[in-house]
Amino acid sequence: MDKWDILLVVKQDRIHRNVRNFYEMVDELRANGKQFASVEESIDTTTATGWASIGILAIWAQLESDQISERVRKAIPVARAKNCHLGRPPVGFTWVKATKTFKPTDWALAIEADVSTCGKAEAGRRHPYPEGKNRGKCVPERSVQRIVENLELDREGRLVPNGLSGERYGYKPLEVPA
Repeated sequence: MDKWDILLVVKQDRIHRNVRNFYEMVDELRANGKQFASVEESIDTTTATGWASIGILAIWAQLESDQISERVRKAIPVARAKNCHLGRPPVGFTWVKATKTFKPTDWALAIEADVSTCGKAEAGRRHPYPEGKNRGKCVPERSVQRIVENLELDREGRLVPNGLSGERYGYKPLEVPA
């Protein structure tokens, strides 16, 4: 026997922002005799009004998601033209917003120092990831190699936001309309 009857969420749009996926989930819940409830919107699908309400809210959640996507797509070329970095910085670096440059971390510099004396594999074992989902795990040889390559590019002034080096990738700055 199942140990639950209701899927309870704090806010309905946190579980799905795509109407089709949301309806598929709700249909699967119904087919298995389960209910859906949202605390913040006070929705309870044990009533007919609750079922109608979740449909309306799912449409609004998708609209909000689509509008966010539109704004982001429009902002990306502008951010690139301003030489802002998009996404995560390269492994072993932090993004310095004020100077719009990358700064190597002490962790990456320590790995680089050990590569020359004991090799990539041992350097990765001596200096596990300091944070994130891989915290405490050994750094793979390929990642150690990327760190060393990125430090070299940084010293040569060729480590630029989004890896858009003209020399390396043929990147030309985007023209942004006024």
